[in-house]
Amino acid sequence: MGAYGNDHVETPNLDRLAASGVRFDQAYCIQPVCTPSRSSILTGQYPHNTGCVTNNIPLSPETRCLPELVEFDDYATAYMGKWHLGNEQIAQHGFDEWVSIEDGYWEYYTDGALDPVESDYHDFLVENGFEPTNHSEAHDLDGFSREFAGDIPEAYSKPAFLAREATRFIEEHRDQPFILVVNTLWPHSPFDSQRDDRYDPESVPLPENFDHDGFENQPPKPRILRRGIDEGVLRDPIDDWEGTEADWRELISNYWGCVDLIDTYFGEILDALDDYGLTEDTVTAYTSDHGDMMGSHRLWHKCVMFEEAVRVPLMIRFPEDLDRDVDTAERPVSQIDLVPTLLDAMGHTPPAQVDGSSCWRGEGPTTHPPTRTSTSNGTVQPGSGRRGERAQSTPISRSAVRTSRTRTRSSAPIRSLCERSSHRTAGSSITGRDRRTNCTTSRKTPTGCATSLPKADTTRSSKN
Repeated sequence: MGAYGNDHVETPNLDRLAASGVRFDQAYCIQPVCTPSRSSILTGQYPHNTGCVTNNIPLSPETRCLPELVEFDDYATAYMGKWHLGNEQIAQHGFDEWVSIEDGYWEYYTDGALDPVESDYHDFLVENGFEPTNHSEAHDLDGFSREFAGDIPEAYSKPAFLAREATRFIEEHRDQPFILVVNTLWPHSPFDSQRDDRYDPESVPLPENFDHDGFENQPPKPRILRRGIDEGVLRDPIDDWEGTEADWRELISNYWGCVDLIDTYFGEILDALDDYGLTEDTVTAYTSDHGDMMGSHRLWHKCVMFEEAVRVPLMIRFPEDLDRDVDTAERPVSQIDLVPTLLDAMGHTPPAQVDGSSCWRGEGPTTHPPTRTSTSNGTVQPGSGRRGERAQSTPISRSAVRTSRTRTRSSAPIRSLCERSSHRTAGSSITGRDRRTNCTTSRKTPTGCATSLPKADTTRSSKN
């Protein structure tokens, strides 16, 4: 994205968040794998404490997420998008409203949970005339593949769907504190979206370390992945893959198209905050759960401990009354610091089980302004990363929370949209109450989505 120095990709909305907040130039995920990283972002704890040490491990009901950590009695709370922490389509962990987009993960429902169901995005597509592409015999459920979701008209894409749902939520709860978390899937494999043709592959520069070798001194994981790519035994990242330089350029251009798409719909959420006069009393954060190699060392995966996979974007915009004297934070920060930073900015003391520390003013909750009891608009400004010292900031998603005074919102991807110059981003907006939602609680279906679009007259259409 532009705010992190990639002038090839157009990201005007992410850039405007960066320009009005703090950009963290050395923000790192805890583990470059979806589930462990997501558990840390939402809890402020290390994966070995959440129990989510690898993918597809359900987050325990006993492990508290942001809306459950302190008293949020008057907050509306919502989680929208990819969850990947168990019981995918079911409201849980203090989020009263739940909007799911992923069909699948049904085999990872915990014992005693409700029977698996299709996602809200599935229901939206069916209501608009699309026919499911997949069927699970084991669960007798239908679903839409990620490839299909990236190949239908853009108005029906996951980012567009989530932007409409987030905007609806903001409108409905504009007069009360809220916590809203929005998580887009993209950019993520399959690296395929409605904007695959947005950037010319021939204009894509390959990473400077594209031809770097020296893998004999690397741990097993990157060596195995590199060998698998070189020998053609791993799944291909895009169609018709032969591993040529032209293929790598096409892969990266598709990735940029995913980022471009997310930026557009992240902008709609920012516009909703502006339209309802909530921007100046909302903490807005944008980040991602991990990066992707995208050609560095001729790898395209996450899950390796290289800079391209572990460094992520992190931008936080604070309300004007939370004074900040810097625009860029250059010292390293960790994503376990996001939750305590948000709580600190909202005037709350992070509980003892939180492993991270507030980056807003340095070490911990004792530095929060004594007059603030809540934040509205989900952007939190982290500090420099050095404990006991105020952060140095630069404009740069992940959560948003609103209190009686302020809301905080996070978007990343909403996974927010980028993690570095070409990182994955995820976005979230969160509004929370201090009450747990049992994972067996019935989900709330979204409203007001299908009626805003014409019925589709085909089950599949070409990219636009």
